[in-house]
Amino acid sequence: MNHIMNTLRNIGYSLRQGVVVITALLVGLQLVMAVPVLAATSVFDVPNITADPNNWVADEAEVLSSFAERTINKTLSDVAQQTGNEIRMVAVRGLNYGVTPQDFADQLFEEWFPAEFQGNQALLLLDVKTKDAAIRVGQQTKDVIPNELAQSLALESLLIPVRQGNYNQAFQDTATRIETVLSGKADPGPPVIEIAQLPERNYKTSGETNDYNAAIIVVVLLVVATIVPMVTYFMYLK
Repeated sequence: MNHIMNTLRNIGYSLRQGVVVITALLVGLQLVMAVPVLAATSVFDVPNITADPNNWVADEAEVLSSFAERTINKTLSDVAQQTGNEIRMVAVRGLNYGVTPQDFADQLFEEWFPAEFQGNQALLLLDVKTKDAAIRVGQQTKDVIPNELAQSLALESLLIPVRQGNYNQAFQDTATRIETVLSGKADPGPPVIEIAQLPERNYKTSGETNDYNAAIIVVVLLVVATIVPMVTYFMYLK
């Protein structure tokens, strides 16, 4: 009888464990399903701004202020009117797995500009999720934005402020640099990375402390090595 009761108790304990496990799994599943999934940006999610002569920046990621957008639009509009080169800037939230910013920039460039209209175009793209950037430049515009300058615009002028959290500055300063170069003036170059000056320390490092202690030990040993033989010698003479 006791054996039967023990068996029943074991079965009941196992059932309770099973219920706990199943309940935990169901709760975990509900939590996973409740987490919103941030969809990656596709080419068709970016508003096509090519038809608007006053709009030169597409902020799909919503990282720019209204003032910054107006400033950028004014700058790039002046560039287009004065030089005939049309430069557009785009910020996206994130890309599909395996799609690089350069892949997306190329796809968007091809989607927005038919082959016969690509010559005087350029498109600068920022992926906010990875804080990475890319640029695609039309064949005609490459005369004024060669590859070295193009890469500097994307990877330095844009990304250095972005990686410091300054999106407005990144886009405005990059647009200003483009305007400066395309107007025939000297290239101001990318932003300077300032290295913070370390404060002077008023303490010794562990290495300096060890060197100091070692010097003391050497001096003591030299003193002992000199005095002890002398004392011993005088004691011997006595």
